[in-house]
Amino acid sequence: MTTNSLRNIRILLCLFFCFRMTPFIYAGEFLFTTINASQGLSDNQIRYILQLPDGRMVFTTSGNVNLYDGVHFSYLHRTTEYVYPLNQYNGHYRIYQSGDSLLWIKDTHKLMCIDLYREEYIPDLDAYFKNREIQAPVEDLFVDDSGHIWLLIANELLELNNKTRITLPGKYSGKLQDLNADSTSLYLFYDTGEVSCYHIADQKTVYNIAAYPASEQAEYQKQCCGNNYATGVKAVYSISIATSAHGKNSSNRTILSTPLSLPLMVRKPISVAFTGFG
Repeated sequence: MTTNSLRNIRILLCLFFCFRMTPFIYAGEFLFTTINASQGLSDNQIRYILQLPDGRMVFTTSGNVNLYDGVHFSYLHRTTEYVYPLNQYNGHYRIYQSGDSLLWIKDTHKLMCIDLYREEYIPDLDAYFKNREIQAPVEDLFVDDSGHIWLLIANELLELNNKTRITLPGKYSGKLQDLNADSTSLYLFYDTGEVSCYHIADQKTVYNIAAYPASEQAEYQKQCCGNNYATGVKAVYSISIATSAHGKNSSNRTILSTPLSLPLMVRKPISVAFTGFG
């Protein structure tokens, strides 16, 4: 075999291995691989990404929810029969997980829920709530970091499992945008920039604070909840307990640091890192 032939074989082998490795990028212990419609994603327009406790990835697109186990995709297509009217939610696409089996999806004035065990939508959420003794219409739904479901019904927040009730004061003209909770306290975030803290055990108010003076709250509401999304920037809350309760708490733990009502649209292929599925 001539010298030129050996050199050509080496070049071909080198190119072969280069092409084999192009979809993957290594970074330390992580393996990154590009996922798009050609790999099974139903749509390249991603609206939300979430990883489930069992390792599966959730990619929501304009018309489908994609569940990815690291090898295969399964698709859940939304139809009108799965939609529950959510009159007080004026925000954009949002996903919550409660427990290890329910995936709640909120969109403007819409609520849907997926049973992750069955990998299918719950078809009648009105019946779901009534079976749990919720007869009045649910106006909004939130899930805190512990997976507890909170329902906004009229001027009251109701925790779905233990039926804890928090009556919201009438003095707040703003809409409730988000909430979070720890073992003792519930934190409510309004579109005026106001934050209220309640003691869960006795439902009493611990404190009310505002990020802005009353003279600026209307402008905050306009920027936070208006229809101008050109900048792609919304409100970000980052509340430190150490500075909230009149200095009584010494911890410096952030209770909520999240963009609110922020539409996420990814039009390019996404890269996902997997450390393995159990």
